[in-house]
Amino acid sequence: MSNTCGTGLTPCPGGVCRDLARDPANCGACGRACAAGQLCTASTCVSSPMRFSLTWNVTADLDISVLTPGGTVVSYATRSGGGGTFDTDSMTTGPEQIYWTAAPPAGTYYVCVIPYRVTSATSYTLQAFRGATLAASRSGSHTANAPSGSTCSATSPYMVLAFVP
Repeated sequence: MSNTCGTGLTPCPGGVCRDLARDPANCGACGRACAAGQLCTASTCVSSPMRFSLTWNVTADLDISVLTPGGTVVSYATRSGGGGTFDTDSMTTGPEQIYWTAAPPAGTYYVCVIPYRVTSATSYTLQAFRGATLAASRSGSHTANAPSGSTCSATSPYMVLAFVP
């Protein structure tokens, strides 16, 4: 069978194209589902006591960033810190995820959605999970790119969620 799905996608039964590296319903193979509360990263199901997930509606480059209680910003630029790991940088519609595989340190986590490259109004949904449970969800939109060097902070104009695990 030839791959007519495009880069990073694999044809699965029924002719549906799937991202086997990141799709929790088809993690590493068509039809291999992760358990409830797990995410799929690098074709492997991973349990996570806390994670943040960002998706958006049009092809664009939004970036999820998290300022941890210890002062580390986890993002596409700094892929791990404070116990958290950045999954994959998406320049389509996401998801981008930052997750913890062990209990996260106590304190407040500031989650930012930074519009790195948008060419039209881009609506997003940010979700925060405690294990398998959706604990918070925020939606918004961006219409312009962030200034170069924008980062996540408690006072950033791109901060959309202050989260305590």
